[in-house]
Amino acid sequence: MFKIQRDLAEDILQQFNFDIEAAANFFLSGPSNEDVEMIDVSSNEPPPPLPPKSHKRRLSFYINFHTDEDKLNMLNFHLDDVPENRTVGDLKDLLINKYRDELASLAAKMGMCTEVDSMKKFMRFEGMQNPSGLNDSATLKSLHLPINNTWASYFKKRTRLRRPSSDGSIKSMSYNIKIRLISNHSNGESNFHHSKGGNKLIPLLGITDVTSLAELRRMAAQEAKVSVSSLRWSAKSPKNSNLERLVVDLNHITMDNTLLHYKLKSDQVYIFDVSTIPLPSTSKPSGSQIFSSHKGSRPYRLTKRPVVIDDDDDGDTLDQQEIDDDEEDYPVYEISDDEEPGLRAATESTNPQNLPLIPANLITNPVKALENFFVVFIQRYCNEADSSLPSFCLQTFSEAFAQSVGIQKAYERKPMLIYLHHDRSIASNIFCTKILCSDSMSAFLEENNLQIWPWDVTLESGREALLSWLEPRLSNVASEIEHMEGLENYPLLIMICKVAGAYEIAAILTGHGIFHIPISSVFADTSSHGIGDNDDDNDSFPPLLETSNIGASSSRNRRSRGGLNAQIVVSQLREKLQLYSHLLAPEILADSERLARENMREEQDRAYKESLRQDRLKKEAKEKELAELAAKEAEAQRIAEEIERTALEKQKLAAKSLPKEPSQGTPGIATLRFRLPQTNPQPPALDRIPEESRPQIANGFIVRRFNGTDTLKDVKNFMEFLGYGVLDFKLLRTYPRVDLTSNDESDNTSMVDLKLVPQETLNLEKR
Repeated sequence: MFKIQRDLAEDILQQFNFDIEAAANFFLSGPSNEDVEMIDVSSNEPPPPLPPKSHKRRLSFYINFHTDEDKLNMLNFHLDDVPENRTVGDLKDLLINKYRDELASLAAKMGMCTEVDSMKKFMRFEGMQNPSGLNDSATLKSLHLPINNTWASYFKKRTRLRRPSSDGSIKSMSYNIKIRLISNHSNGESNFHHSKGGNKLIPLLGITDVTSLAELRRMAAQEAKVSVSSLRWSAKSPKNSNLERLVVDLNHITMDNTLLHYKLKSDQVYIFDVSTIPLPSTSKPSGSQIFSSHKGSRPYRLTKRPVVIDDDDDGDTLDQQEIDDDEEDYPVYEISDDEEPGLRAATESTNPQNLPLIPANLITNPVKALENFFVVFIQRYCNEADSSLPSFCLQTFSEAFAQSVGIQKAYERKPMLIYLHHDRSIASNIFCTKILCSDSMSAFLEENNLQIWPWDVTLESGREALLSWLEPRLSNVASEIEHMEGLENYPLLIMICKVAGAYEIAAILTGHGIFHIPISSVFADTSSHGIGDNDDDNDSFPPLLETSNIGASSSRNRRSRGGLNAQIVVSQLREKLQLYSHLLAPEILADSERLARENMREEQDRAYKESLRQDRLKKEAKEKELAELAAKEAEAQRIAEEIERTALEKQKLAAKSLPKEPSQGTPGIATLRFRLPQTNPQPPALDRIPEESRPQIANGFIVRRFNGTDTLKDVKNFMEFLGYGVLDFKLLRTYPRVDLTSNDESDNTSMVDLKLVPQETLNLEKR
């Protein structure tokens, strides 16, 4: 009897793609409100028949076969009418037989054997919900697959062995591994010795690819001066990377692989944070990962049940090894610098299901409230090994608004996602685990640089706080939330977009997977089909019934049927995002045109300012040139005045030293005729000589009489008196042609000795 009931239940679930909620809704909802009829309770009519039983379903597979290691290029394969009682190995055979040439060509390019058995051995599938059970002997029925499946596939290349050295021995690869001892303070004392200098990096020497995990743990324990079993390892590592697997295995004391197993790189430095388990303690943090839900938020340490993935000898298959279920019931998140009671994470002694996402005492402090929401949410709903952390925005509503729909520049603006949680809603658990913590949702948020702003409306004070934040900016959203009467609508995921200066509701997803949009929204015309509708499945699955009364009336909202399928939900969100991009295109174009005009004006302003600067530089250069010219003229005038003053002084001194001219007819005198130079026919100092002392110039000659005893010095003084300085002019005899001013030693020679008596003609020439 039990086996019959089990088979019946399994057949029913197959009709609904193993969606328990959809199956329950079908049988519990009964006829829709529009079809209600009066029924005689005494009637003996049989109940409505069950959905037709299908013993052997036929499955279809759309396989994207990756042709490179980076998974950038692919071939599209299609298999139809595959019985679900066939195995995964049979599926590989069908694929290879149908596409033998393409797969053999690809295997040859990868340096692999093109035999059927070899290609089958190295072929891998991705895309199913339970990859741990995927092996060649597993039946397709055991995987609980829908009718239409989209999988990814690729050839996993054999791990290459290290090349031997010239002497035939295999060289070990050394690794640069350092640890940082993180102190855990308990009762005011540190578990680590302070002689290590706090968080200083400590290198572990002699680490090679043949070093085992046990040796690595032992070396770290020696540095930390603690036991190996009390160590907890963590490192910054990408998700599903070899380094993350290494951290998980280091925290599992029974694992003892060598480092060769994790394919580390010898030219890279690996830094591990090593801490200890504080004793006594009710929590067991392993520190395998550090998460931060938003930029600038404080880090949370996640302890998950470790999953150990081992490669076999030839690197062909991956096996999943589960750890004892009683070791850790829930992941533990530690807040490193806050001891607020409302923010304490659940431990083994506290079930996170009993903790409020946002306690009443934190509603007035939104930042701490959201941090508490994040901690408790992850402990409740992300405790599966394959769960993904949702990208939550843990900032105030105003900050989240300003960083999404509040951005002024259209090309930088993005939608705002709001998640409203209600603990008393029956759909909260399945919505969070299947939608928010799904890989599809995480990938969608990451690809589009989006975050979800969460809030808990379980408490009336939390709901009132939310409405007070929404009313000033998003009154239409507040109105929609007020019309959402009844717990059956919760939780809600709301997408808000700013289009043409107005804040529009792009979509509201309810806890039952139903999308609805206000009829006044510009997005309403696009909601013409349900997220659960699938033409390919209509033959095998009955449609889901609407089980909730959304909004006040159908005239206010455009609704679509739905089911909680993460990929379909994300597909609908992506459609809304694409429509938003289309609606935003005119604004982006207008912004770009406005920006172009502003750039043109700025360019013109820069050109005008540059023109003014050039004019100013020219003016300054002209002024500088005039100033330099004036300075030169002033200097020249100063020099001329200095020369004039010096010449005047010399003239005065020469006049004083000049002997008195003897009268004509005096015996023994020398009459000297000075021929003036043609370049200076008038003595330079003639104007400064008093009228009574001024010599007469006749035919270019000046005549002066000297006593026979007068010397050559007296003749030179007469030259200075006339302004013909000895330094600038020379005095030449006619015959022989001798310069009388060339030698100062003859200054005291008399006129008689110079044979200038009784008369002589002397020529004045410029030197």
